[in-house]
Amino acid sequence: MMKNNTRIGGLIVRVGKSIWLTMFLLSISGCKNKPVIPEELLSTLGIPASEINTRLRLTAPDSLNTHKPEDIITLTVEAISDDQVIFPNDFGARMFIYESSKWIEVKNFMGYPPGGTFLLSKTADPFHRQLLASVSPILSDPGKATTVRIFLIGNIYRNGKATDEKTSGYIDFNLIP
Repeated sequence: MMKNNTRIGGLIVRVGKSIWLTMFLLSISGCKNKPVIPEELLSTLGIPASEINTRLRLTAPDSLNTHKPEDIITLTVEAISDDQVIFPNDFGARMFIYESSKWIEVKNFMGYPPGGTFLLSKTADPFHRQLLASVSPILSDPGKATTVRIFLIGNIYRNGKATDEKTSGYIDFNLIP
């Protein structure tokens, strides 16, 4: 009886270590959020590659998202540099899907209240360090699994006003019917 308990205990430890190792490797691979962005997208956005994902971090918490094409996508936007960033009421959202060997911009069905801006700052009070942004891409075929590349675009905010310097964060978000 004691021998079986020892074997079971050893098995539980090995399974636990395997689960921990798998989660660790997945978390490392999830940290790679700066793949090459095609020149065609950079020219469409009008933002240099050096300004993408350097001041902002976008995440899509599973607790806030269903990954269904008909549902709203909710993103957290976090300041990761000391620069303040100001966003328009729609967060400057631009969305693209890769179809027929090219990037195609898709419209945002999300409605936003008119006017207003959002200020994001790593050094500000907790309310301004992280924001929630929502988008709702209009897809030509919502019955097909697709990845939406979502960019949120803001301006650097300096000396109490928005500058002409644009910055952006992006995330690839999988939609599964």
